[in-house]
Amino acid sequence: MAHHIISRYSEFNISGNSSNSSGEGGILTYCYKWKILNWNDVKPFTEYASPPFIADGLQWVFKVLSLYLGILETSPGCLIGIRKKVAIIFVLENLKTRGIDYGKLELPVWFCAKHSTWGEETLISLDEMDRFISNNTVSLCVKFEIQESIIDGPPEIPNPFNKLVNSSKFSDIKFQVIDEYGRDKIYYGHKGILASSSPVFEAMLTNGMKETFEDKIQIYQVNHNAFLTLLTFIYTFKIIIKSLCEAENLLSLSDRFDIVPVRKECLRYFRMEINVDNVWGIWAIAEKYSCTKTSTTCRDFVALYLDILLEKESTLQADPNILRLALENDEVNVHNEEKIYELVVKW
Repeated sequence: MAHHIISRYSEFNISGNSSNSSGEGGILTYCYKWKILNWNDVKPFTEYASPPFIADGLQWVFKVLSLYLGILETSPGCLIGIRKKVAIIFVLENLKTRGIDYGKLELPVWFCAKHSTWGEETLISLDEMDRFISNNTVSLCVKFEIQESIIDGPPEIPNPFNKLVNSSKFSDIKFQVIDEYGRDKIYYGHKGILASSSPVFEAMLTNGMKETFEDKIQIYQVNHNAFLTLLTFIYTFKIIIKSLCEAENLLSLSDRFDIVPVRKECLRYFRMEINVDNVWGIWAIAEKYSCTKTSTTCRDFVALYLDILLEKESTLQADPNILRLALENDEVNVHNEEKIYELVVKW
């Protein structure tokens, strides 16, 4: 039988940086403090579950007294093809004497759809637990590092157009791309390939618009790297996003030319990178481009970590409409409602 912690009896702190999309991020530390009333009445095999938390684009949960870390399947099949190599340290803090903590180090293991949990069936006996309890409170830290992240896809098939990316060979159209600073750069394209990848390019290049009869098209206010990334995807079906800035530039461009797979990948990247420092900005982007899935992910993240976000300067800079949506959410986890009042006064 698993008992979920309710907000008025739990506390948590979070430190560390979220892993990036390649899994090469910092070590994440999650600390939950359980306040268990009538500790002496706790029965063997009773489990207490932490609220879910988000790391590397997935929801995780850990439990005590049978202790394990697990990935939550938030929708049917969402873990299929995903594998994550994780190193875990469980630490039971000595709250009574502030003496030596009790810890267990697990060897790195692979989490996947078939093996979504890992830990200890028995961490410590109830009798031994007594020296770690203070004021009916148990403090458990889980430190874990996502060392490698793999998403399995279909076998790669060589693309015959790889060599034509930005190549003048057989090119019948050029793009003069002018960025926000007025700098221009020429990129080469092929009308047939471009028209088949985007309804916007199809209209421009085949439907009798003025661009149909020109050999050079000017495109303004576009980041050069983003345009080349988009062009590369059109020819190779491959895309690499390395930063939130790249994702935002590419999202704007893919939305402009209605290239849906790139748009989806940019928004997926945003969801994977959400943390307490950028969630307001990502939520604003999701609203701008009408992505309900990303907006919902941001809303759920804010609900879990609003206590921390109330201390962040970025919260004062959040879009007013988004902040209102966050505060109206019935699922918010706030231990001190005075903090919300103080935020409203500052804002």
